[in-house]
Amino acid sequence: MEMLKEVHTAIFFLKEILARNSLIADDKIDKFCSVLERLLYQKFEKHWHPQKPFLGSAFRCIRITQIYMDPDFDKAASLSGLTIKDLLLTLPQEFTMWIDPDDVSYRIGEEGSICSLTLTMDLDLDENNDSFNQTCRSEVTKPVLKSSNSSSYTQCWT
Repeated sequence: MEMLKEVHTAIFFLKEILARNSLIADDKIDKFCSVLERLLYQKFEKHWHPQKPFLGSAFRCIRITQIYMDPDFDKAASLSGLTIKDLLLTLPQEFTMWIDPDDVSYRIGEEGSICSLTLTMDLDLDENNDSFNQTCRSEVTKPVLKSSNSSSYTQCWT
């Protein structure tokens, strides 16, 4: 399947975020990510255009805000024994991820940097040695403020 690399990169990154603060058991995270990966493959199947990567980009955008949770997250949570509350307590409050042909990018916060992810996949499926690299760029140049009260999540996630 053409989008395997991109969807797997997005899922791997989300799994890292969910596991970071240990609020959700690893087995539930694994199940949630597995279900979400399947849902995203199904959703993107007819909306994947490698020859025109930005065609359908809005459709492949995952969005989480204080008042909105992407419906695929909601469905994956219910199918894997998680609640929306579990996800809201674990994921950044303002999170956007774009899964496009040859590009997986995310932004944490409405004014955060946009970061592109590149997954280095281990071809031995019995081993879990995947890792990712990221490059970030500011979307808009911001004035320098004397005091910084910004969340650590407004910078690229490391």
